[in-house]
Amino acid sequence: MTSNPRRSKAVWLALGFAALVSGALAGGLGYASHLAGEEAGQAESLPVLDASSLGGKSPGEAVLVAGKLASDNPVRFRRYVAYLHFEPYRDTSGSSPRTRWRVRERVTPSLLVETGSGRVRIRNEDYQLGAATGEPGELDERGPTSWRDEKDEGAWDPARPSTGSQWYTGFEAGQDVVVLGSLASGGATPEVNATRVFGGTKAELVASAQSSARFFQIAAWVLALVCAAVLLGLVWPFLSPARR
Repeated sequence: MTSNPRRSKAVWLALGFAALVSGALAGGLGYASHLAGEEAGQAESLPVLDASSLGGKSPGEAVLVAGKLASDNPVRFRRYVAYLHFEPYRDTSGSSPRTRWRVRERVTPSLLVETGSGRVRIRNEDYQLGAATGEPGELDERGPTSWRDEKDEGAWDPARPSTGSQWYTGFEAGQDVVVLGSLASGGATPEVNATRVFGGTKAELVASAQSSARFFQIAAWVLALVCAAVLLGLVWPFLSPARR
């Protein structure tokens, strides 16, 4: 009985595509693990600074600042002074469709942080959010306060994400933060270019980054094993003895 050439070709193409996708995802997750590990190491190595102690640093130097978000930061939505708006989308890449979340709107303005010796300004508007809380776990980034705009799931049209429930997560004035970044300028109100604004303590920031690094690394290993298994399936016909 002879094999079907078209079917064999389709199987080869499917296996090749699976190997390509799993390999690319493994590489991406491995890189994400590396970045999270670097963030954890940097945060752990830096002393906690305030407005006064920033005066001894040079522009461009890595810094970690702790304080509270000033009460006169403008409110952007509800009580948020900085937030992310997530919308649902239907992920059909797996064996069955799943609802996942993606950023629809990022509102991360310049913020003022009150420290024990004065104010520090977060100058840039492209920092990442983080928080010690693990909820809601579905979101890639989150602040210490989250709110879900509940809508009837039956009324959701996947072609129109705004018709589904929406997540908002971010910061309110008065909340404790640690700011990881680099000094932009000194003066009476030092300015920092932040890479992450985190709701919690330095220890919690380090623990959160370490946890992310472990998660991404384990996921990368799993996908690397999947990729290796698929590649083995591709070359196995050439390695196994020919059938008589």
